Amino acid sequence: MTYKKHQWQQRVRNEFQEPAKEVIISFAKDRYSKRLTAAAIGINIQTLIAYARKNNINFANRKDLRDECKAHTYGNCNNPWGRYGRERKAA
Repeated sequence: MTYKKHQWQQRVRNEFQEPAKEVIISFAKDRYSKRLTAAAIGINIQTLIAYARKNNINFANRKDLRDECKAHTYGNCNNPWGRYGRERKAA
């Protein structure tokens, strides 16, 4: 079955056998990020944000997200001199 661009809710209903609102609420309750939720159900993140605002669906704060949804830093995240290290004096 093919779906048009704005029929994502029907596609989600057919794929998960639940209304799109219930699917998104279950992702939000499980502390998934908006980005991962949008990717999992196959829609744009802006579409998800607009739909969540319209239906009063609140996602977890960044600190409360699941570990697989959090951003990972590179190297020592407590480095006071930043990514490139301490500035060198000119010789």
